[in-house]
Amino acid sequence: MDTVGKMELIETLFSFSEKAGEIARTIRREPKLFSLLVEEKGENEKNQRFAQDFKTLADVLIQEALRHHVTQTIPSLGEHVQGEESAEFTNTLGERVIVQICATKEETATLLEKVLDGNKEAAELLAAVVHTSIIVKPDSTLAAKIPKIPLDNLGIWIDPIDSTGEYVRGEIGKLNGSIYSSGLPSVTILIGFYDRFTGEIIGGVVNHPFAVYDEENQSWRGQIYWSVSYNDVRVHNMPIHKLGSDATRPIIVMSSSEDVKVQEMLGKKFDIVYASGAGYKLLVVALGQVVAYVCSKGSTFRWDTAAPHGLLQSLGGGVVVYRQLLTSAEDNHISEDLLKSIQIKYHKPNVDSPKASLQWSNAGGIVAYRETEVLPTILECLRNSYWRGQIYWSVSYNDVRVHNMPIHKLGSDATRPIIVMSSSEDVKVQEMLGKKFDIVYASGAGYKLLVVALGQVVAYVCSKGSTFRWDTAAPHGLLQSLGGGVVVYRQLLTSAEDNHISEDLLKSIQIKYHKPNVDSPKASLQWSNAGGIVAYRETEVLPTILECLRNWRGQIYWSVSYNDVRVHNMPIHKLGSDATRPIIVMSSSEDVKVQEMLGKKFDIVYASGAGYKLLVVALGQVVAYVCSKGSTFRWDTAAPHGLLQSLGGGVVVYRQLLTSAEDNHISEDLLKSIQIKYHKPNVDSPKASLQWSNAGGIVAYRETEVLPTILECLRNS
Repeated sequence: MDTVGKMELIETLFSFSEKAGEIARTIRREPKLFSLLVEEKGENEKNQRFAQDFKTLADVLIQEALRHHVTQTIPSLGEHVQGEESAEFTNTLGERVIVQICATKEETATLLEKVLDGNKEAAELLAAVVHTSIIVKPDSTLAAKIPKIPLDNLGIWIDPIDSTGEYVRGEIGKLNGSIYSSGLPSVTILIGFYDRFTGEIIGGVVNHPFAVYDEENQSWRGQIYWSVSYNDVRVHNMPIHKLGSDATRPIIVMSSSEDVKVQEMLGKKFDIVYASGAGYKLLVVALGQVVAYVCSKGSTFRWDTAAPHGLLQSLGGGVVVYRQLLTSAEDNHISEDLLKSIQIKYHKPNVDSPKASLQWSNAGGIVAYRETEVLPTILECLRNSYWRGQIYWSVSYNDVRVHNMPIHKLGSDATRPIIVMSSSEDVKVQEMLGKKFDIVYASGAGYKLLVVALGQVVAYVCSKGSTFRWDTAAPHGLLQSLGGGVVVYRQLLTSAEDNHISEDLLKSIQIKYHKPNVDSPKASLQWSNAGGIVAYRETEVLPTILECLRNWRGQIYWSVSYNDVRVHNMPIHKLGSDATRPIIVMSSSEDVKVQEMLGKKFDIVYASGAGYKLLVVALGQVVAYVCSKGSTFRWDTAAPHGLLQSLGGGVVVYRQLLTSAEDNHISEDLLKSIQIKYHKPNVDSPKASLQWSNAGGIVAYRETEVLPTILECLRNS
């Protein structure tokens, strides 16, 4: 059996990792290459295919450079280099090009030029760095300890640039303790090698190309970590760091998109930090900056974990399958044999992947650790999140009611009774009910109905037709068996006189399940509970609900401004009298930069509905409404514009305001000329549907004195 010399494999991968790091740094350093990296082009532009995939080309180039480099040094190993990316590209001429490293720099440049649609300069820059000889060697004392490794057994996984998104964004990043939550420091180059027959990891090289930023030279320095574990020999260059020595509680690193329940469970005994890049999160475990990395989802891949797994194994740690850890360890005890059996294996794809792209995913999730002592505590936390099911049933027929529901005294644990709602419930309904009830939000109509039946809340109110018969039927049965029910919201509000609800009335307005709605605008809504629902367990709560909801009253505002006469019924309100700073209303989707600029001199509140935002300006509850986008229409602004004009205010075109007023001075003539006009459509609308949009944005105001301050803020942007 062929074997690799004591240092040959590590020296080969070590040197190549630094070449890969230099390729990554060069692409960011060279303007011609960096501009391609961040370039985004429209659908009709010639080089769309290439521009969108340049970061993929950078990955493939490093991947194929490793194959070339390994093949030159250890010829039989080249065919066993695996990575994420396919080496095949199609350029805009329809030519299929296989990216590979050729014998000479010139030949490689010619091949890359085809991929890059004739961009010769970029191709030559890339070819030059790929063919540059970079030789770095690991510490000779450590390298001398490396055992001989059977060459015939080896396979290599490479992730050329892990955390590609952060690499493209190129931010320096911010430290959270000793961990970077994002930025270039979360980029890693990962080369792991494993036994192709057993799948067990043998070692890894992790290049951290943006490890240290030199502010004086505005350049990055990298760091290379490596390890080998074979038979009983473990060699590595990892620093020794006492886990948790700088924290009162041990720290776990996670993705910010990790399941909230998993975060909550682990948060009972660990502090949690978030970071980008699977490779980086695994690296900080190996460096001892955190005690573990937990990922409950199948969002990492073998190329992410192989290299850092090698580092961790050489330290006595590992990377195990999350689900197997949770289901295999009895009483949170983890034997050495169990731990070995549930380590990630690297030689076989997943046999049951729903997609080919997921065949090398770590589908069962991962737990990476440096010291095994942390695993029982992780298990103790996570096993509290295991779900148990519960089945509730009921029958109500004639006068017989049977059910298995628990008896719970409603409201016993709360100072005020609680109603459950959807967070998308009408704000006004929430406000009215909030006067006498505490409100909690939950997902799932069935679940909200169930918590009413369980007595955890007194009612579920849904004023919209967003639930269906299939949502309400089963929990309605539970509620009926308890003396409650599910009634039609609108019928409850319109039928009960003086908030008195007779037994006959209550029976008549229960949801019925045998007939579809006859007046549904769509077939898909024929079984909706179109009139809304009110679910309750005890009838005593209904009069209080009615008392709250019947407080709805409408209000009509009107105005006329003609010649010099202005008439209106608007209330007079002193602007800003209740606030330390004047308030502007906006949409929550307003441009962040506009919000930041205005936020320097105004408090900002968010509201829905263009008409409502304009109305609160007219009512003097805020000093202005600013919308920099063309997302409002003439039909939105016309009526409230009339109100504002009668008060001495108006609605002007946002862009014209910014470009027309000199030195933030706004004359009466200018103000009149840039008011929204209502008689002509936009002549340059890209779509017919936008011909009546307020394409230049709007600024609505009640008093002209606010406009110079708005201008002062916005012109800084």
